[in-house]
Amino acid sequence: SILSMSPTQGPTSGGTLGILTGNGFTDQMTVFFETIPIQKIWFINSNLVVIEVPPYTKSKKVDIIAINKYGVSAKLEKGYEYLESISNNPPLINNIIPPEVSIEGGDTINIHGSNITSKSLLFIDYNPQPYNFINSTNIEFISPAHKSGAVDVCITNEFGQTDCINNGLNYILKGPIINQIIPSSGSIEGG
Repeated sequence: SILSMSPTQGPTSGGTLGILTGNGFTDQMTVFFETIPIQKIWFINSNLVVIEVPPYTKSKKVDIIAINKYGVSAKLEKGYEYLESISNNPPLINNIIPPEVSIEGGDTINIHGSNITSKSLLFIDYNPQPYNFINSTNIEFISPAHKSGAVDVCITNEFGQTDCINNGLNYILKGPIINQIIPSSGSIEGG
């Protein structure tokens, strides 16, 4: 089943990153907006997938259809509304501080930008990520664990507008940090 789509609206140009929640999702599933197949699907778990909304020719509420790898299908009627024009400003990511984090996760990260709302969605490597909304120019989150390498960071607002920084966060293996050596001096002969 499909329980919800977030956000529930976006531009006819497509490109919105969104979250589908439901039950019975699989890693080799197919999703359609009306008859248009979704090209980019990120399987998170059996209850959640991230999708990139395809473009559509006009303003319209469309059905969302999901078919899992076992052929079981579900429909969310009028689950997404395409809009020809959106009057508010899209989110913009200016910088990510710090730009490098440990593969173990747990680092506090700040995203600075503009037009970020408290209802925005944050994606780290296309995985939804909880965050602390500070204001429209700043959010903070704790980095999740991840394998080494650079990942995309994206924000989607409730109006279906998305901004991404490709390779915006770099996961690295951090070595140990030496804070102090005791004793701080000793014999040149060792021991």
